[in-house]
Amino acid sequence: MRVVNMALGLFFLGLGVVGIFLPVIPTTGPLLLALWFFARSSKRLHDWIVNHKVLGKYVHELWVQGGLTRRSKQRAIAAMSAVILLSALTMALTLTGRTLWMAEGGLFIGWAIATTFIATRKALDPVLPVVTTGENP
Repeated sequence: MRVVNMALGLFFLGLGVVGIFLPVIPTTGPLLLALWFFARSSKRLHDWIVNHKVLGKYVHELWVQGGLTRRSKQRAIAAMSAVILLSALTMALTLTGRTLWMAEGGLFIGWAIATTFIATRKALDPVLPVVTTGENP
């Protein structure tokens, strides 16, 4: 089972990395799945993603802190909604009848599940910038 978890972790890691460069492929979801699979197969790869300079920023709030800031939630839901809307409009131009309704229904169900998941995560306080006054305490 460890080998299967490792293979799936590598697959989702690759998908997440591709998602950084292609806007139609998500990044955070696959990276979270990769972390889940690596937590069951490779502590080294799990820790590497969490502490990675680029990849870690996509998963740190949710995986390490267990929540998202309000701004992160708003951005995630807005980006996901825009991509889903674009997909639905594209489907409306290419599909018809029952196939169209089934495809758009699937999009809506996926959107509703993902939006509910994001909205119900713990709200984290945003990191406040450190202000220095030039005086020593």
